[in-house]
Amino acid sequence: MLASRKLPRLGPEPIDPGFAAEELYRRLRKRKTSLKAVLLDQGAIAGVGNIYADESLHRAKLRPDRLAGGLSRKSVQRLHESLRDSLQTAISNRGSSVDTYRDAWGEMGGQQENLLVYGRAGEPCFTCGRPLTMIRLAGRSTVFCRRCQK
Repeated sequence: MLASRKLPRLGPEPIDPGFAAEELYRRLRKRKTSLKAVLLDQGAIAGVGNIYADESLHRAKLRPDRLAGGLSRKSVQRLHESLRDSLQTAISNRGSSVDTYRDAWGEMGGQQENLLVYGRAGEPCFTCGRPLTMIRLAGRSTVFCRRCQK
């Protein structure tokens, strides 16, 4: 007999039209961990993986190691918009084939050609030209620009 197990409770998806910036603010305000860790926590926000966490934080001009609970509403609004934009753009480009990823038709995605920071440690930032930095957060490699992301 199989043991009955509940599916894990997932947070809202950033691209859900009903997911407002104010809801993201409420979810982040309670957290005493890094922004990157919260974005990767599927119970907090569903559907954001390592690639799109880095990309969204760069677009929002937010450091991945900042404490999530300390963000202003204005910063959360930028993050909300960048999450939606990053994910919608990736969907339009059929995802990022950085390793072995293939879409439902077995084709490679095209978003990896448009990545701003992910996988680019040591390369120049497209915005300011400074080398991108890699650190480990939440057990994952994290790439960001020390100048552009505050």
